[in-house]
Amino acid sequence: MAESENRPNEIELAFMKAESGRETVSLDLHGRSAVEAEGELDIFINHQFMSGHRYLRVVHGKGTGRLRQVVEDYLSSSPLVEAWRGSTVPSEQGARIYVILSEKE
Repeated sequence: MAESENRPNEIELAFMKAESGRETVSLDLHGRSAVEAEGELDIFINHQFMSGHRYLRVVHGKGTGRLRQVVEDYLSSSPLVEAWRGSTVPSEQGARIYVILSEKE
């Protein structure tokens, strides 16, 4: 296997940075309705993009899964989002999503 194949790709490195929390900005949506959560997420994503932040954590909690679905649907359709995934940290799985925003031109 070539040496470059052993290195994590750029997106994986970005997720590692996001999960480390050092440069990560968070939004906690606990207790919000689906409509409130979508509105707050939209404002948050746009503000963070305009501020030049790329690494985000969205806390939706486990609950019924409705907030997670709203967040995933929004992130999947946003042109500002380069990539997203659920947390790989065992204690956070199913409750948090990490987001990498596109670079501001």
